[in-house]
Amino acid sequence: MYLLIILINIISLFLYIHISYSADSIIYADKIETDKYQNVIAKGNVKIINVDEILTTNELYIDEQKSKIYLNDDFSYKDKKGNYYFGSKGEFTKDFYEGEIYNFSYYGKDNLRLVGKKSKKIGNIDIIEKGVVTPCRTLKLFGCPLWQIKAKKLIHDKDDLLVYQKHSRTEIMNFPVFYTPYSVTPSPLRKIRRSGFLYPTFQPFNSSHGGSAKIPYYFNISRDKELLLTPTIYYLNNTQNIKYDYGQRISGGKVKAQATTSTDFKEQDKFDWLTDAYLNLTVNQKINRNFESGLNLNFQTSGTYLRSYDPQNKINLLSSLSSKTYVDGYSVFETGDLLTIETYNFQAVKTDINRKKIPIVSPVVNYNSSTKWLNNNINFQNKFLFYHIFRDKNTPDHAYRQTRLNYDAHISYQKFIDNSRLKFESILQTDAYSTYKKQIGNEFISEEHYRIFPMTGVFIDKPYSNNKGTIYTPQFFLAINGSNNNTNEISNEITTDNEFNLSRFFSVNRYTGNDKFDNGQRIGYGLGIKKKNFKFNIAQGFQISSDSDYTKDVNMDDDLSDVLGYTSLANILGSSVNFSYDYRYNPSHQLLYYQSAGISGDSAIGSYSISYHNSDDRSSSLSFGQRESISLSYNFKSFIEYNSLSFSTSYDLHKNSHQASTIVYGYSDECFSLSAIYNRNFFEKMPDTLTLSMSLKFIGPVPAGIIDDFVLVPLNFKEKEE
Repeated sequence: MYLLIILINIISLFLYIHISYSADSIIYADKIETDKYQNVIAKGNVKIINVDEILTTNELYIDEQKSKIYLNDDFSYKDKKGNYYFGSKGEFTKDFYEGEIYNFSYYGKDNLRLVGKKSKKIGNIDIIEKGVVTPCRTLKLFGCPLWQIKAKKLIHDKDDLLVYQKHSRTEIMNFPVFYTPYSVTPSPLRKIRRSGFLYPTFQPFNSSHGGSAKIPYYFNISRDKELLLTPTIYYLNNTQNIKYDYGQRISGGKVKAQATTSTDFKEQDKFDWLTDAYLNLTVNQKINRNFESGLNLNFQTSGTYLRSYDPQNKINLLSSLSSKTYVDGYSVFETGDLLTIETYNFQAVKTDINRKKIPIVSPVVNYNSSTKWLNNNINFQNKFLFYHIFRDKNTPDHAYRQTRLNYDAHISYQKFIDNSRLKFESILQTDAYSTYKKQIGNEFISEEHYRIFPMTGVFIDKPYSNNKGTIYTPQFFLAINGSNNNTNEISNEITTDNEFNLSRFFSVNRYTGNDKFDNGQRIGYGLGIKKKNFKFNIAQGFQISSDSDYTKDVNMDDDLSDVLGYTSLANILGSSVNFSYDYRYNPSHQLLYYQSAGISGDSAIGSYSISYHNSDDRSSSLSFGQRESISLSYNFKSFIEYNSLSFSTSYDLHKNSHQASTIVYGYSDECFSLSAIYNRNFFEKMPDTLTLSMSLKFIGPVPAGIIDDFVLVPLNFKEKEE
């Protein structure tokens, strides 16, 4: 029996014959015949290979006189670009340049699907009668794609990656929703800009504003200018937004502008033409090979505007909007130096901020230069800073005006000796201030102050390793800084972060900014341990002088500092679980003033992250009181194809209340995406929001960006190419 099967396979192999019917083509089939005119008749598992093109069918006829291939049975054809054609019958020229296909269907590399009664192929152009275009597969449950465009005629241009539609209608689940006499469906691979309408997009539901509809129009003004208008109508609150995106290239740079305006329809025939607005303007221009200039303007008419209409905007994480102008000079004197001249303006976006305290800073002049000596072991830096600040005259606890000139001379030396590292650092900081303050009785007085403040530090560490791969690194630090020179007459405008942590523990100046100095003498010591996936760090310091402003600002009431520690474990017990813990412990009071722990990893059903934070009200002068919270996030694996689910929540253990929660559900396949986002934010006292959004791929939402990444292809035929 086995010998019979083998014999049949051998015979079948010999029966599957092939011939060359042109210079570049070969035909394979179970049976091949030729007539007296040398026409070819092939039957059974027929395959024609023409370089990168392949045609497969069960029967064909090649007319040598007409140089045509006739197909009277179902067939498939793969073109040179990897796109597939299918039909019940058809004909092609022998070089496949032209052809006709009946009961036509097409599947492209860009996921585009085309179906039609009849198609005519001319090179890379397909003309389809009574056609359908969609990226969607047919749903078995409903017997149709999720969405499709039906047209009297389709013209598929595979070079320009466009499908032109005449007398077309867009259908969702076979239900007509949109008609246009002419339309164009682009491939996502297309990069050429065109003027015209884009397909509308919908947000079925938003708990704040109801649903919304967007009908964008794109203007390809010229090779270097473009504009996108996106009107948005909100169903629930009778408002209309118009978003303006403008881009323009200029000599040595570009201009980008984004604006949003809102119109409130109060009554019939009555409306406020402008109720709220937001503007962002960015200009970048290179002056010459050393200098460039720029502008970034941010402004909104109300502090909650973007939070209401664009809650996912990243600026909502900020407490204020900043605007800036600048001129930057690199290698001004051909020495690798940097010169910046800037101005700043700020707008508060949270209601709990005293707007009178927000300053205008103009100008800010920075100049930095660096020189290296002794094989780059010694680095010498010069830093110049000049700025002028002014704010509301009635601002409490702040200078009305302040002008400052600062110079820092910074020298550092680093040397490795027998695996030991020696680092020496010295800073000489000089300041000149002029302040203008309001006194009791509405009297304004001017004061001048001068400071010269030296800071010096030495850091030593030396790693030791044992035969088990563990590395122990003892650390020692000595700071010898000047006496107390943090005068209360100087407004603290820059130094805002006084947190006592490991990141700045071995720094000469533990303060950030230039308004306050880490005065006095201190010793720091620590130990680092590292082995494979395990890390451990611990450090403590001793304040030699008793007049340190830094220890007072972080509420340390002992010369012996709190203990700072950090521990991390990766891939615990060979799994993907990771653990980290850092803390701040006071030995005198036997209290943990700060601790933070986190666990993350992967499980059978998804990835997770759990974090715990606890800080005492004595931990910092900037403390918001005692805080204790726990946070959890989870991203579920997609057990059902195309579906995703994630959630995050945080809980205030001290106040016994939720802080925030977010649940995100998503669905995305080859042609459609849906998202449902629920947000609850107690900290910001914002209302709960539920947003449902949907997009149809190929005709989906407008991508963000101007000039550089705009690849929008609208609906009409009037094309203005770059």
